[in-house]
Formats: sequence, structure tokens, C-alpha cells
Amino acid sequence: MLNSDAVKRVCEVFQSRIGEINQSAALRLNSYFEDYTEADLVYAFEEAARQGVTSWRYIESILERRVKEDTSNPDKFASQGVYSNNVLSDPQDILAAWNKRKTKISLG
Repeated sequence: MLNSDAVKRVCEVFQSRIGEINQSAALRLNSYFEDYTEADLVYAFEEAARQGVTSWRYIESILERRVKEDTSNPDKFASQGVYSNNVLSDPQDILAAWNKRKTKISLG
């Protein structure tokens, strides 16, 4: 399960590498938070940016490949919360958490 700090870190990487977090992106990210680890998401966003292909389809293929390649490690799925519910399940909560973090940074 991704905690709120992990969600914030993933959102930060997403925005710096892929683009703004709008309602559509929040919905997509929310589903990713339920299915993938923080490390998998960060890797996928950074890899997509390195390749210059930031489409959702490409990101999903990176995530699917990464999970498939690591199927020999069942502890990953249990210990890192893959396929479990995320603390922030509502897309509006994800946007609020992201905006709250952005506000704190802009005040400094």
C-alpha cells in the first residue's frame, strides 16, 4: 500500500517528468497506486521521459514489463503493497495532497 508520502513523491516525479496532474491524470495515477509500487512508478515515469515517449500506453507497457520481469519475487507483491488499496483512494484527495505539497514549496 502506498502511503501519502509515497503518493506525493510519485506525483512529484510525474509532474517533473511527464506533465501536469489534471483530473484525468489523477484518475489514472489512482489506479496505478493500487497496482504498482512507488519504485515501479518512479522507474516508469523516468524511463518514459528518457525515451521521450510519455504516452499512457508507453508508461503502462513499462510498468507491465517491470512487474512481469520481477514475478520471481513474490515478497515484492506482499511487502510493497502491489495490488492493494491505496490510502488516498479518491482522485480529489490525490489532487489535494499534490496541491498542498506544491503550496508548501512555493512559500519557501
